[in-house]
Amino acid sequence: MKHYLYRHIRLDKNEPFYVGIGTKQRNSHNSFISEYKRGFSKRNRSKYWKNIINKTKYEVEILVESDDYDFIKEKEIEFITLHGRRDLGKGTLVNMTDGGDGIINIIYTEERKRKAVNSRKGYTHSEETRRKISKANKGIKHSAEHMRKLEEGRAKTRSKPILQYGVDGKFIKEWESATEAANYFNTHYCAIRQCTQNKIHTAGGYVWKDKINNFIPQTIECAPKMKSLKKHWDIKERLSRGININNISITLI
Repeated sequence: MKHYLYRHIRLDKNEPFYVGIGTKQRNSHNSFISEYKRGFSKRNRSKYWKNIINKTKYEVEILVESDDYDFIKEKEIEFITLHGRRDLGKGTLVNMTDGGDGIINIIYTEERKRKAVNSRKGYTHSEETRRKISKANKGIKHSAEHMRKLEEGRAKTRSKPILQYGVDGKFIKEWESATEAANYFNTHYCAIRQCTQNKIHTAGGYVWKDKINNFIPQTIECAPKMKSLKKHWDIKERLSRGININNISITLI
């Protein structure tokens, strides 16, 4: 039998406090403890497990053995359900999951989350690791669907909500991103972005502004002799005409 299910029993209360899975060690049959090494090991245990063994002695009980690992995992789930998890208020076990694959119904404490984040701060891969990653990814061809989803994910991460106004200053609609609006009006998203940055007056026949830096565009009347307006005015020329380029849209009459 290759795999086994074990149980730890605290002797002060004569009750189980942990259920786990182990794999027999090859060529380690000199003693019962060496053969069932994981069951007797104190390494890689939770602080709750260590708190118990610091208070009392305990014994290790081998419950089930089998070559079928899936069967052992099923039994682990059964025994954890039988004795109940202490963190869920259902029993005496200090197991942090429901068993099986080790991550079922796991509950991460705030301390554990903080440690996980701090452990990765400032971490960078070595040149050797980068070279291996690069080599492993070479020649991999992703499907068109996969590439589309990647691009959608990137766009969603970069997207900023924008607001659409008419040239008369009336609010029309809010869009999730410039790309979404550009696709709808069959124009380039860069034009809409330039409009939100006040580099051009309109895009697709509308005025566009970032939602975060929102304002209500004002409408001014130009002199009757002005029958047309160049698409791109020089900034100095705008200022010389007394036009505030940051908060207006222009309607010709």
